[in-house]
Amino acid sequence: MSTDQPISDPTRKVYTLYELTKSLESVISRTYQRPYWIRAEIAKLNFYPKSGHCYPDLVEKENGVTLAQLRATIWAGPFQDINRKFQEITREHLGDGMKVLFLANLVFHPTHGLTLQISDIDPSFSLGEMARERNESIVKLKKEGLFDLNHQMVFPLLPRRVAIISVETSKGYQDFMKILSEDASGHQLFTMLFPALLQGTGAVVSIRQQLERIKKVKHHFDVVVIIR
Repeated sequence: MSTDQPISDPTRKVYTLYELTKSLESVISRTYQRPYWIRAEIAKLNFYPKSGHCYPDLVEKENGVTLAQLRATIWAGPFQDINRKFQEITREHLGDGMKVLFLANLVFHPTHGLTLQISDIDPSFSLGEMARERNESIVKLKKEGLFDLNHQMVFPLLPRRVAIISVETSKGYQDFMKILSEDASGHQLFTMLFPALLQGTGAVVSIRQQLERIKKVKHHFDVVVIIR
């Protein structure tokens, strides 16, 4: 025989889903009244150009294991300011795979759930993370005997044909092309862009694929340039 009490039992207090979520909303709004500085990785930026809003998927990992994940929101106005400041300091757009330090309020909504509403990002933290990751990559390449491999290749005295692995919207790529166009020496260069992901989990595969493409037509190029 079932020991469950019937739902009509007057001793049982029953809550609706709405009542429960409104209670959570009230508790969280009272408990987390001020914004907090939080460190996390942007797993996916989820930027929507039409609205200008951004809904990053945030994650924290340790040795490849996900410890925590949460959705965030950056409204269009703040996102423009944040991305501009971030780009000025790091020379990179906010993107997938970046580790960031951000200021956010914890918000709970009965239908949208728990989110972090981001109001600011500290670019200097991400810049430091980029430098740390770069140093780690250099150490790894030296251990594998690959760091100086590029120096063993003969660089053309006057390269004329340049294969570029980058993203057309990258600030680095735009600066590179601007410098070439302003060259007063009259030296003419042929360039071809091979688009690739430059950050995030898919970057390695994407760059290697484009290097393989270039390898098949390497007789058409003097040098390969990879620009973030």
